[in-house]
Amino acid sequence: MKLKLILSTLAIALASVTYAQTFECIDKSALIEVDLNSYNSAQIDISNLLGSDLFLEWDAFDNTLNPGWDIALCDYTSCYTGIPDSGTMTTLPGGINAFFKINVNPYDALDSGEVSFSVYDAKTMVADTVTFKVVAKNNVGIRSVENDAPIDLYPNPAKDNLNFTNVSKSTKVDIYSVDGQHIASEIISNSNSGFSVAYLNTGVYFAVIKEQSKTIRFTISN
Repeated sequence: MKLKLILSTLAIALASVTYAQTFECIDKSALIEVDLNSYNSAQIDISNLLGSDLFLEWDAFDNTLNPGWDIALCDYTSCYTGIPDSGTMTTLPGGINAFFKINVNPYDALDSGEVSFSVYDAKTMVADTVTFKVVAKNNVGIRSVENDAPIDLYPNPAKDNLNFTNVSKSTKVDIYSVDGQHIASEIISNSNSGFSVAYLNTGVYFAVIKEQSKTIRFTISN
């Protein structure tokens, strides 16, 4: 009888154990307002409250983002094309912070949507939720173009050179990685010409022509 009482008391004590918060999402939500055929991003930082390794995992839910948009998600050291259903972050050493970052190009799709992430400590299962809201806007009347021929690039995938069609002389092109890092700025000297991209590693990039509000995704292959 006494043994049963001890075991029952122990079970109740274990059931009532609560774990201290091991991380903190600095913001619970972020808003991304982005013009059509352009690029914008937002980041939510996650503070590591431990003095030792932190193991975070996450699940995406309530994803209403337009499937026609070009979307990239980064979580600390990993980047994904689109929004995966779940993921495991690289182990965070003590005191090192993590983040979620979403990069969006809506192309011509005027729409709005959101996606939420449940991020949790894989050891204690203590969780928190963050949400990204995205609004694509039609920013009309701010640019003037000499002709309506579509801007495009080729070849895609590219290896050594990237060429553009229907761009004006001395057009500036900014190259961004899929996680939103600015890699380089190039100048197109003549219409329907391009520049070398041999220095880029294999992967996905964005060519951004800001003066004409144009963003084109391209791939570098071996």
